[in-house]
Amino acid sequence: MNLANNPLISIIIPTRDRPEVLRQCIEHILSQGYRPYEIIVVDNSTDEVTHKVLAEFPDVIQIRETRTNSNPAHLRNLGLGQSKGEILAFIDDDTLVQPGWLTNLVRAYEDPTVGGASGRVLQDDAPPVDSRDVGIFNPRRGQIYNFNCTLTETFELDFLAGCNASFRRTALERVGGYDPAYGIICEEQDLSFRVRQAGYRLIFQEGMDVYHAIAPRPCQVVQRTKGSQDFNTRLANCRSLTYFWLKYFGVDWHYLWNSLLYWPLGDLKRCMLARSKNLFLHAMATHFGGWLGIVLWIRWYACRRRNWSLLAALVRK
Repeated sequence: MNLANNPLISIIIPTRDRPEVLRQCIEHILSQGYRPYEIIVVDNSTDEVTHKVLAEFPDVIQIRETRTNSNPAHLRNLGLGQSKGEILAFIDDDTLVQPGWLTNLVRAYEDPTVGGASGRVLQDDAPPVDSRDVGIFNPRRGQIYNFNCTLTETFELDFLAGCNASFRRTALERVGGYDPAYGIICEEQDLSFRVRQAGYRLIFQEGMDVYHAIAPRPCQVVQRTKGSQDFNTRLANCRSLTYFWLKYFGVDWHYLWNSLLYWPLGDLKRCMLARSKNLFLHAMATHFGGWLGIVLWIRWYACRRRNWSLLAALVRK
């Protein structure tokens, strides 16, 4: 597909019980000079306040998801299913796009080899860094985010920033949407990896800047607490990370040893020294999160290979 001079952009925003930040998010999009675009809000809220806010914006397409606590990957897929754009942009409801965001986003897709693009993510709790190590994930170095970099150039990425991600529609048609098995992390890395495996490039696009306000999450939703110290967040993070690691890097016994035993034992040791209940819960969440990630990977592997002889698969690895 060759892009038109002004391709239609579908901007997809999942939201849940954060009406005031959602209003700001939409207002910042409406201030963009680029046309045409459509805004699709996938509303998983538990009350009518968000619906009343959306009524202020009659041109916004609304999708109501009534199942409680649906994860962002599932909500984004719902928006993707209703979209019409040649380019799909995914942002969070607390993401405030900066002037020129849409214009620079479209510029990224002038190169037909580009399947996805991301840009700078400004946050109050993340001072700017002068580094080109941005959006990197590999077995030796782990995940390096650094989307708050100060660089003003275009370069390739391993994965996109989840709150400032865009993809070419033809790329998503080839690989499918987000994997809803993930919780609150790794879904953007997973989709990014599949787009790259399909032969497309992912790039950091100059001028495609957003400010991530990081608004408080509703009490029913897993919290992104600093250091992931609460039980639910740690459990979800370890589950998703283990699932992602096995899916793309294979069975790594060193990683599994650390995830299932070494790291939890370290937390238990610190728990005994500090007599901290939180560290005990942290250890349990790390351990059981790792096992849940293995279960997710086994299910994915069996469905993909149509082969339930998983022991043989492990031996081959």
